Amino acid sequence: MGFSFTDPNLEQVLARVRTTFKNNQRRHYAIFRRRKRLDAEDEAEFEYAKIRQALVLEDLKRFNISPLLVDEYDEVTKILAELERRYRSRTVFISSSASDFAPWGEEAVWSFMRKLGSALMSAKLRLATGMGVGVSNALFSGALETIYNDKLGHLEDRITLRPFPQHIADDAKRKEVWEAYRQEIISSSGVAVFLFGNKRSGNDIVAADGMIREYEISRQNGLLCLPVGATGHAAELIAKRFLEEIGSERPEVAELVRSLLEHRENLNELIEPILKFITAHRAR
Repeated sequence: MGFSFTDPNLEQVLARVRTTFKNNQRRHYAIFRRRKRLDAEDEAEFEYAKIRQALVLEDLKRFNISPLLVDEYDEVTKILAELERRYRSRTVFISSSASDFAPWGEEAVWSFMRKLGSALMSAKLRLATGMGVGVSNALFSGALETIYNDKLGHLEDRITLRPFPQHIADDAKRKEVWEAYRQEIISSSGVAVFLFGNKRSGNDIVAADGMIREYEISRQNGLLCLPVGATGHAAELIAKRFLEEIGSERPEVAELVRSLLEHRENLNELIEPILKFITAHRAR
């Protein structure tokens, strides 16, 4: 931004990129407003201006730059918003926690989370998680193993971890820090999946209010949400709330959310519909 394509400094940079990388250049894009006829122009002048613009755009191809024409500059905002949506859609925020693993048992829940983490990496998605208690380590382990075993790039490019700091004595300060953590990690994601969501309160197992807050933040940031109610507790509460709030607006998503409310003896049956949902969202 801020440079014209007639600027000699920019031209020098592009030329060096072209000569240095030759056939291994990345594709670049430049947005131009389509030439319009000015009030003071006659037909001949306007035709000349259009031809001149066409030649400039054609010349950019030498530098592997694809020009995109818009009629008005406000279209640029829409283009950038769509680029952001597509980029964010590759990042899946997994909201999950569990202190109680009934009725499947701890080993079965861990195995499911491990396979889900692996499946997300194999699908070339990015994973974002706050490392919820009880299950997220298994999710991370499955993702990490697949990245290394299948040589799927650098760890930091594929996984974003935001473990919640536990030892903040001041309750109000801790809530403030946790809220900032949630806002940051969720705002960089495009899809949110909610699993399990229970915690221990004294001698009782209760729904995790933190997960419910993460659902609210996800909605505020425009993420496509998939609460997997079959995993129970907060995820089930969120699924029912989701259907009440926007079920009629997104019937195709509502149908899937309803089907995922049904209990599964084998948690691994949930992985395929979760992945199909995410990849379908990316394709839109």
